[in-house]
Amino acid sequence: MKIFHLFAILAVATLASGSAVAEIFRWTVAQGHPHYSDNPPAESKASKVKVHVQSISGPATVTTLDKAPGAALSVGVKEKIKLYTTTWCGYCMRAKAYLALRGIGYEELDAESSEQGKREFAALGGRGVPVILVGRQRMNGYGEARLAVMLEAAGY
Repeated sequence: MKIFHLFAILAVATLASGSAVAEIFRWTVAQGHPHYSDNPPAESKASKVKVHVQSISGPATVTTLDKAPGAALSVGVKEKIKLYTTTWCGYCMRAKAYLALRGIGYEELDAESSEQGKREFAALGGRGVPVILVGRQRMNGYGEARLAVMLEAAGY
């Protein structure tokens, strides 16, 4: 029982000491596929990946915006879809793949490398990617079922 208490104290002390800073490395493996890890391989050249925007890994949240940046202009016109993403975000890739699978077009802005993307992401108060706008609906993160409901409400 005392060992359990020792581990609990160490865990709390570690969490209370602040956030850990980890480096992410990228290198190419067989057939030219990129690989990412916090431990670079000794036998391969790896480059550090700069991560500025966080990925939203928790459950997706959906809210309604006061303004409608992608709202339909007239009845019968489907609402505009806009994604704020990064190149390294797995949830962003899943959202794009889901839209592609359903044959739904969208506008994508990179929240790190595109000046327009950075501006709009900041104006939205973005804190992580992906941010998905469907008309006046906003999803922070990605959840397939929740996105399906948003798309259905928008006429997709």
